[in-house]
Amino acid sequence: MAEDKIPDYEEGKRPLFLRVLKGFILLGIIYFFLSYLPSYIWYLKKYLPPGFPVMLIDIVSEIIHPLVPLLGFLVGVLVFLSVVFYMTKAYGPLLIMAGLVYSYYVYLLFHGGVIDLVFPEVFGAGSGLTASLDLTIIMILAMLPAILTIAKGLLLTFK
Repeated sequence: MAEDKIPDYEEGKRPLFLRVLKGFILLGIIYFFLSYLPSYIWYLKKYLPPGFPVMLIDIVSEIIHPLVPLLGFLVGVLVFLSVVFYMTKAYGPLLIMAGLVYSYYVYLLFHGGVIDLVFPEVFGAGSGLTASLDLTIIMILAMLPAILTIAKGLLLTFK
């Protein structure tokens, strides 16, 4: 029955140096897309073509939840750890945590599936325009990889 257990550390895997290197590369990529870009989306205004509506960047930067950059960094750290501890006893719990944090990240990014947009007063009519977007189905589809990651982590943990 000992063959069914996940090996505890270095059996048949890449050297630790290569796993750490791969983990740092993935951490950098994840940090850039999930944490840095949402934090500094307003900075893109300088590089937009002249005909692009700058108001769109203002609206997008306002609807980003303040916890999104922190959760993006945390997802990157958990992915780094899961790459370093690949196929050890810690791999399953790390996958579960990474999946949970990423699903919460997606939930906050989509504001629970319904995004309310408030456009500023444009024509001097006295009040701005409010629009509500129901993106629940897209949010659930974006959470599917995280749900599958959680399932894989559960299977590896309780195997």
